Amino acid sequence: MTHLRWLLIGMGLLFGGLAQADQTVEQGPWVLHYMTMNTTELTPEIARNYDVDRSKKRGLLMLNLQRRDAPLKSVDHRTEGTIRNLIGQTRSERTRNVVEGDAIYTLIEYRYSHLETLRFDLDIFPGDGSAPIKLLFSQQLFTPGR
Repeated sequence: MTHLRWLLIGMGLLFGGLAQADQTVEQGPWVLHYMTMNTTELTPEIARNYDVDRSKKRGLLMLNLQRRDAPLKSVDHRTEGTIRNLIGQTRSERTRNVVEGDAIYTLIEYRYSHLETLRFDLDIFPGDGSAPIKLLFSQQLFTPGR
């Protein structure tokens, strides 16, 4: 199993109620898994492998799209949208896809301040041209060690 898969599983188990553990959006034949976390929760090795900047003021949103009838196999997708704070300032800085075997993840890094609430408003476009899956949620974020 890949490093990123183990990270997703581990984060979901360890931080079930504390962090935004693995969440899902189901729409038609699609299941979108998503999770947001502070980048310091990544080990230095994993952060280096995926070119993620570790910082107490940086978050990471991970997305994985699958077909409902084929769980555990990712679907190629494209992501568009914004991450904004409550006064409308955009926070999204870096979006990229990571492919590891059958797994395809979108990684989105963003900056935030302690106790800041961010609104994630994204459209995920499956590679087959299907209608986009809407991901819309708000999350209050904490700076570790405060």
